Amino acid sequence: MNQSIIEHKGIVSKITDTTIETTITVSTACSGCHAKGSCGMSDNQSRIISVTKSDQNVNIGDQVNIVGSETMGMKAVLFAYVLPFAAVLFTLVLSLYVLNVSEIRAGLYSILILPPYYLILYLFKGKFNKKYTFRIVSE
Repeated sequence: MNQSIIEHKGIVSKITDTTIETTITVSTACSGCHAKGSCGMSDNQSRIISVTKSDQNVNIGDQVNIVGSETMGMKAVLFAYVLPFAAVLFTLVLSLYVLNVSEIRAGLYSILILPPYYLILYLFKGKFNKKYTFRIVSE
């Protein structure tokens, strides 16, 4: 089974004993539009990707390709956006129709479900870092 890959060009910005930090520039989908200067929707953001150090010989300032699987990106979207939305919606419906609380309280409960959810994600950050890994392919 051939998995689709996600590939970004980046520049090595920091090297430690165990990781290589690479700075990539992420552009919006409209970055190639001829009207991007007038609409204000285009933006470029720099992001730092930490990659586990392997036996490759890279130096600070080297341009490299960062490679990951597309399924990894889809799972990240699931945990970051879909599951929290489902938790908020489930809490709202549960509060309104099962617990019979007021709409204001139901809305408050559904918003207050998010900090524990993201705290749990933060606590399991180590497991996610092991499971979701990028690798460097030199140019």
